[in-house]
Order: sequence, then structure tokens, then C-alpha cells
Amino acid sequence: MTPKMLKTVMTNYLNLVSPDALEFLTPLDLEVIWTATSAANNCEICLSFHAGALLGAEKPADEVATMAAGGVPKDPKMARLVMAAKYVLAHKGILLEREKLHLSSMGFSAEELVEVTFAVGQMAGLNLLYVHLISEGVAIETFLKGAGPFKDTVYADELKKAEL
Repeated sequence: MTPKMLKTVMTNYLNLVSPDALEFLTPLDLEVIWTATSAANNCEICLSFHAGALLGAEKPADEVATMAAGGVPKDPKMARLVMAAKYVLAHKGILLEREKLHLSSMGFSAEELVEVTFAVGQMAGLNLLYVHLISEGVAIETFLKGAGPFKDTVYADELKKAEL
């Protein structure tokens, strides 16, 4: 990335995770949505970063691993956000009537779903960027490897050596 682009990407991220950026979603809610979105889009860099953020926020490792593998966690608050993200992704922002009813039963208002759709769209765009960068040979930073989808396979030996 060019320096200006990197600055813009980071400024946008910091603006979104500021405590009063959105009416309904907290910075931690965004990390859950972004983890689910990145898992669905198979973006290793974003998935590793946001899963790591959840681990840093002391979310249970098994719940974060479930989300990183594309699943729905047991925690009800995280589960509702993951389900909403999955529905938004399924039809590129369009929610079917039955999906809206289901999400409504989970406590979502139309306004909150707009914020979820925005958050999913922001991350989906960044997923495109970072998958492109990986395809162009950008290295995965070591600190990301321990939270990502390949921590127990591709990077297992490397991570063990780094611990020593």
C-alpha cells in the first residue's frame, strides 16, 4: 500500500472503533462482525487481526476459534452478531423477509441492521484488499499467525519455535 492509502485505511479503522462511532454497535461488536465476515471471505490477515483483537478482549479462545472457522459461537450476544453478518453476506446486503423476522426475534431493529450491513461492507472491502495483497506476496506478520486459521497447522512449528 502507498503511505497515503495506509494512512486512510488506518484512519477509517480508528474512526469506526471509536466508542461513539455508531448508535448500536460497540467497538467489540464490530470485532465480532469483522471476524465473522473475514472468516466467510477467507481473508487470513483480517481474520487473524480481528480474532486476535477478540482474544485480547478476553473472549473465550474456543468461541473465537469457532468464529474463525466460520461457525456461530455459543455466547448469545456474539451469536446474534455473527448470524446477522452471515445473513448480510449471503445476499450482498439484502435481507430476505424470513431473515429479517429471525433477526427481529433476536432483538435487531432495522436501524441496527443498517449498522451491521455497513460494518460487513467495510470489512468485505478490506478483505478484497488484503487477499489481493497476500496473492501479491505480502508476508503474514508473525503476531497474526497465532490467532489465525492456520495456527495449529501451517504455522504450528514456526509458532512453537518463536515461543522458545
